[in-house]
Amino acid sequence: MGIFDEKRPTIFLNIDGVLHPFGALLLNDGTVRMRDGRHTLFQWAEPLVQIVGEYNAELVLRTSWTSQLPLYRVLSLMPSTLAHAVAGVTQPIAISRTDRTQCRSRYSVIREYVEWHALTKWVAIDDVDDGWPESEQEKLVLCEDGTGLSRLLTELELREKLQQLSR
Repeated sequence: MGIFDEKRPTIFLNIDGVLHPFGALLLNDGTVRMRDGRHTLFQWAEPLVQIVGEYNAELVLRTSWTSQLPLYRVLSLMPSTLAHAVAGVTQPIAISRTDRTQCRSRYSVIREYVEWHALTKWVAIDDVDDGWPESEQEKLVLCEDGTGLSRLLTELELREKLQQLSR
């Protein structure tokens, strides 16, 4: 994982519903596959691969995957360009691996991370706007879990927000 560079933008990334449809399954043998055989893991990742390269962006994972799998395993499943861009991981929103009850909002764990690392250039992409206050909506790219980053308008919105950060 990298060290934060204040000149580089940071993208807080949820995986399910953004890089592939919601419905990835963690099997007892530790493998991960899509519940629906019509879809593949990270099938919508290519736009983000391009964006990370173009904007020299760092990624911070805000995903349930990091509370269910060791980080090295999550990174090994990701496209290598994205895995190499990961600079950190937020705290989980659930209490524990066995008790999946949500105790914190997605926004609150991102905000905590932003403050802890004194980030100024950041944006989040997620398929749920859980806990996002109106005053911070400009930091969120909200995508539909059925299309994620495959939807051109979502990709363009992320690019626009990153361009604004570079001004």
